[in-house]
Amino acid sequence: MASLDANSTNMPSYIAVDIRRHGLQKSAPLSTYSQKIDEVKNEMGASQPDIPIVVIIDELEYNINDTLNSDGSIEAFQEEVKKMGWTTIDRNLHMASNYGEWHPTLVNECILAYASALIGSSNSTSSQLAASRVASWAHGPVKMI
Repeated sequence: MASLDANSTNMPSYIAVDIRRHGLQKSAPLSTYSQKIDEVKNEMGASQPDIPIVVIIDELEYNINDTLNSDGSIEAFQEEVKKMGWTTIDRNLHMASNYGEWHPTLVNECILAYASALIGSSNSTSSQLAASRVASWAHGPVKMI
C-alpha cells in the first residue's frame, strides 16, 4: 500500500474486502469477491486502476475450511489471496494476548472504515457498519455478498 507523508492528512486509497465466516456454514468463493471488486473498480472509474485490495478475514486464528481454499489451511487461503494480487493483514496470533482481546477487532474496524470502497459480508454487523462509514466518509461504492 502507499505510504503516508507524516504531514499529510490524506489516507491512501484502497478497497477493503471483509470476509466474515465465524459461525457461518459457508462463505462465498474468492471468485465472487473478485467479481464484486471488478464492479467497484468500474464504479470508481479509470482514475485508480491499480488501487490496492486489502482483505480482512475474521478467522485467522481459526481453521478455514475448503469453501475458501483447496486444502483447508489459512496458509492456502492467504496464498490464493496473494495469487489474486490482494493483500491480507498479517496479524500476529498473539496480538490479543499482547494488546488485549479487542485489539484485532479495532485494527480491522479502522482498516474497513477508512477504505475508499468496500466489499462486505451481508450478514456481518461489522461489514454493515463499515459500509455506512465508507459510503458516508469516503463517498465510496459498497457491495455486499
